Amino acid sequence: MTGTSMYPILAASIAVAVLGYVTLQLLLHGTQSKEEPCLLETRVPFLDSAIGIMRHGAAYLNVIRGKHGIPILTLRMPFQRLYVVYTPNLIRTIQSKVNATIFVPNLLDFGMLFSGLNKDSQKILRKGFNVQGNGFTKSVHKYLLSGLSLNAATRSAVDRLSASLPNDLWDGREDGLLELVQHQLTLAMTGAIYGPENPYDDPNIEASWRPFPYLTARKALRARSQVIAAFRKYFAKGGHLEAFPMVAEMHRMNMGHGLSSDEAAKMEMATSLAMLSSGAVTVFWLMFHILSNNCAMQSIREELHAAASDESETIDTIPRTRVLKLNSIKEKCPSLVAMLNETLRYHSTVINIKQVQQDTKLDGQYLLKKTQSS
Repeated sequence: MTGTSMYPILAASIAVAVLGYVTLQLLLHGTQSKEEPCLLETRVPFLDSAIGIMRHGAAYLNVIRGKHGIPILTLRMPFQRLYVVYTPNLIRTIQSKVNATIFVPNLLDFGMLFSGLNKDSQKILRKGFNVQGNGFTKSVHKYLLSGLSLNAATRSAVDRLSASLPNDLWDGREDGLLELVQHQLTLAMTGAIYGPENPYDDPNIEASWRPFPYLTARKALRARSQVIAAFRKYFAKGGHLEAFPMVAEMHRMNMGHGLSSDEAAKMEMATSLAMLSSGAVTVFWLMFHILSNNCAMQSIREELHAAASDESETIDTIPRTRVLKLNSIKEKCPSLVAMLNETLRYHSTVINIKQVQQDTKLDGQYLLKKTQSS
């Protein structure tokens, strides 16, 4: 084929590309209401945001926040739109009880994606839980509200930390602060939730969790399969029957909807992610900022000493132990609480995702359209 004969093909290809680009731009802006939050300019319609998330992960939301500095914006991706909210007043409006039925958290879709459920299992769970009206999220949240079972799990985690942390600090370990925090919190929190048969007590399973920030990598997928295999053994031995009540109930519900035992075990990946994804990062940065600021460290030390009390172990009332009650920290340790709040504000990796159940005006000025179900 000669160079001259290539020109019509090249010209036609360019024309098709330009026409496709213009069509996508018209579709993008034609389906975007002027009342919706600001739509960022795009070089590749519907794909810019997806590419940004693939490159930066959740940090992409911080990248565009720093670049544009607007309170709320719209991200358009194929077949869906995301409204990203940054300002505290709008976030409080979304989370208010008045709007509880309009902005509804949906943990199921993300849980299934992260857990690696096959397509048949995803269909089974969507059908089963949708009959109950977002039943998955409701089943999870009822155990995360204040109550006896949550208090018991919290006490168990604190007891585990208080028993193991002093030994870990003085046994000659050369791990950094982040590794120490990750190790301690992983064992304490998973032990409190999964009970005496906790799969993460196996050092190999605990180590397998570490590669998970890179979900598309071969190493991460292999690690996920190792954790899932451990949970299959856990449920086969009945470990969930001695665990936090949520674990047994969610497993029973998943099996009741028709999942196989192997597929039901995969859902614990989502539970593990909820426990382990952000806690260690938050604690690390909190300790880092406290220990690197002498004034803050001294102030917090004084607050903790003042909040602690002596408890007697004998009849003669001789003080034996200094006790710090966790429920007193919020009232008596304002510097510590303030630093924790600032740490969460600057370093938190948690993203609160909610579905818009109906077209609504947020704060009377931003039109948010109903989330399209998959």
